[in-house]
Amino acid sequence: MRIERRRFLQQTGLAILTLGTSQLTLPGFNRYVQTLAATTNRKLALLVGINQYPHYPQLNGCLTDVELQKELLIHRFNFQPQDIVTLTEKEATRENIETAFTEHLIKQAKATDIVVFHFSGYGSLASLPNQTNLPSLVPVDSSFPNKKNSTSNHLLEKTLVLLAQSLPTDKVTLVLDTSYAIPSQLLLGNLKVRSLLPPGEQQENISEVAFAEQIRLGIPSTKKNLQPILLHAGAENQLAVEQRWQNFSAGLFTYNLTQDLWSKIPPTNLITSLAQATANIATVMGSQQQPQLSKPALTSDVVYYLKSQSAFSAHGYLSSIGEEPQVNLLGLPATVLQNYGANSLFAIPELKPEQYLQLHSLNKFTSNASWLGDNPPKNLKVGQVVQEYLRVLPKDVKLAIALDNSLERIERVDATSALVNLDLVDGIVNPGEQWADCLLAKTSTGYGLLTQKGNLIPKTTGEVNEAIKSAVTRLTPNLAVILAAKLSRLTLNQASSRLPVEVSLTIFDQRNQMIWQKISQSGGKQDKITRKNPGQFLPSIPINKSIQYRLTNQGNNPIYFILLSILPDHQAIALYTPPLNQKTLPSVVNPGETRVIPNPNNSFTWKTSEPLGITETLVICSDSPFKNTLETLGNQQQTLGNKETIVLLLKPLGVIQAILTDLDNASQAKSKLIPNSADNYTLAVTHWASLSFVINTQ
Repeated sequence: MRIERRRFLQQTGLAILTLGTSQLTLPGFNRYVQTLAATTNRKLALLVGINQYPHYPQLNGCLTDVELQKELLIHRFNFQPQDIVTLTEKEATRENIETAFTEHLIKQAKATDIVVFHFSGYGSLASLPNQTNLPSLVPVDSSFPNKKNSTSNHLLEKTLVLLAQSLPTDKVTLVLDTSYAIPSQLLLGNLKVRSLLPPGEQQENISEVAFAEQIRLGIPSTKKNLQPILLHAGAENQLAVEQRWQNFSAGLFTYNLTQDLWSKIPPTNLITSLAQATANIATVMGSQQQPQLSKPALTSDVVYYLKSQSAFSAHGYLSSIGEEPQVNLLGLPATVLQNYGANSLFAIPELKPEQYLQLHSLNKFTSNASWLGDNPPKNLKVGQVVQEYLRVLPKDVKLAIALDNSLERIERVDATSALVNLDLVDGIVNPGEQWADCLLAKTSTGYGLLTQKGNLIPKTTGEVNEAIKSAVTRLTPNLAVILAAKLSRLTLNQASSRLPVEVSLTIFDQRNQMIWQKISQSGGKQDKITRKNPGQFLPSIPINKSIQYRLTNQGNNPIYFILLSILPDHQAIALYTPPLNQKTLPSVVNPGETRVIPNPNNSFTWKTSEPLGITETLVICSDSPFKNTLETLGNQQQTLGNKETIVLLLKPLGVIQAILTDLDNASQAKSKLIPNSADNYTLAVTHWASLSFVINTQ
C-alpha cells in the first residue's frame, strides 16, 4: 500500500513540518517552535514490524517487537511518544520505510540527537546486476518470484546504512530482528524462522538502486566511513527466530534484549546486555543464533547512546491508576512471566515507605492489580516503574508437548491419548501454534523428543517398530528432566533479588581468568564479561578446563547456596558439599566472605567435559539453609561420601521441587502479606537470589 507523501506525513504527525505559518494558528505555532527550541538531544525512533505478508507465510511476533521497543523507549529511555513513528503491516512498504526515514529522521535530527531504527520481519538475499547475495529486508510489498516478475522489491541493508550515514547525528542505532541465512524450512521445531529463500533470478527494483545511489551521493565525505551501531539478531549465516509463548509471540532477540534493558540498573552497558540476551537465546537455540554487534569500535558503550534517568531497576511500569490500577510487566523473563501466579506483589520504589500492588489477572504483558491496604498511596503517576517483591508460582506447572509433523494421523491420536494420562503434561499442541516445551517426533531410529528448535535430544530414541504408547512410557523420565529444567528457570531473579550476592565464573589456571561476573540487583553494579573475540557474546570454554565459581556475601547475614547445571544432553548435575560435622551446615558463605566453588583445598576439580554444547549453571542462594534439598539429594543418590563432588541427579524433578520448597519456607515472614495457599510457592526477593551462567563448551 503506497501512502501519498502529505497523507503519510499527517498520519505520522510530521505534517506540521510541511505547513507554512499561515496554516497554523499563531499560539499553536509558537508553542511548537518553543517546544523545539527548548528541546536538546532529541530522541527519534522509527519502528517497523510486519506479520502479514501477501505472498509469504505469516509471522506472529513482529508487531509485538514494535510494541516492546516502543514501550522501552518511552518508559525506560524517556522518548516522547510523538517522536516515535511506527510502520506496521500494509504501511510498511519499501517506499514508506524510506520516506519515513527521510522525513522523520534525516530531516528532523540534529547533530546532538539520538536515533533508533528497528525492523522485525523477513530478511533475504537480493541481487544486483554485478552483485549477488546482498542482505536485504523484506517489506510488505516485496514481490513473489515468478516467471512474469523479474524484479524484487527489497530494502537492501546497505541502503539502510547509507540512510543512517546521511543523518546529521552519528548517535544512531539500527536493530534488525531478521536474518538472511537460507532456511531449509520456515518452521524450526516450534519456532518460526525470519528469513526467506533468495528470489532466484530476480534482481532488485531499479528505483531502489537509484534511491540508494542518490543517498550515497548526498553523504558528506567526512561521514562516509562512519558506521552506525548495527545490532543483528544473529550472525550472517544464522537464522533468527520468533518464539510463541502462552499469550504472545515475539522475536527471541527483541524480547530478551528489551527485557534485559528494562531490568538493569542504569546506565546499561551494551556489551553486558547483549551478552545476557545471547545467553538467554542460547538456552533455546544453542549456538545457532548469536546476536552480533556490527561496529568495530564503539564511541559509547551505553545502550542506544542513552542513559536512563531512572535510578532503579524495573520490571514494568504503572500504566493506569485509580481504583483499578494496571501494570505492564516488560522486565521479567518470558518463561517466568507466563507462569506468574495471582497475588504476586510489586513495589513502587519511588514511594517511601514502599507501597505494594497485588496482581490479579495477567493478559499478555498487562495485569489488573489492587493496592495492598485500605487506600491507594498518594503521589502516584502513570509511568512510575514497579519492581518485583513477592513471586507466586503455582505448584502444578507442567509441560506442553507439540506433536511433530513427522507423526501420522493415527500416531498423533495414540500419542495424545498416552500423553494426557501423564501427570507431567497439561497441553498437547501443534508445532508453531502455541507454546511447547519440547516436541514428540518420529525419526529414522524410532520415536524421540526434540528440543524447541527441533534438535533430537540425545538418548531419547527407541526401536524402529516401537509402539508410540510404549515410547511415551519410556520417555517419561526424560520429560521429568525437561520439567525440572523448566522449574529451575522459574527461580531466576538476578534483576529483582535484594539478597546481596556477587558470583563470578573463572577459568582456574595460572591466569585465573574471570569469564563472567554477575551481581544481584541489590548490589547496584553492572555485570562484567570477558570476551576473547569482539564479535562473540556467549562465553566459550575449551574442553578439559578447570572452572571455579566465586560467591561473595555482600550482606550482614549468612548465605546458603546450591549449584546445579543443565547439560547439553539434557541431564542435570549438582554440586554436593557434605557438612564438616553433624553440627555444621554445608554450602554457607558468611558475611563479607568469598567462597570458592569447588574448594581449591580439596582434590576435586570441576572440569568442562563432553558432551559439547550449551551448559546452563544456576547458582541459587538463600538466607536460610537448603534442608529439604540436601535431604532429597541424599535420599536419591546411592552414595555421596564425605567429599565435595559433582553428582548426576537421578531424579532432578524432586530436587528442584525441594529447592522451591526451601525458598518458600525462607520467605514465610514476607508471604504473610498475601493469602496463604498450599497450591503455590511464594518467594520473596529479599530472601533469595538465582543467577544463571550459560557457557558453550567446545
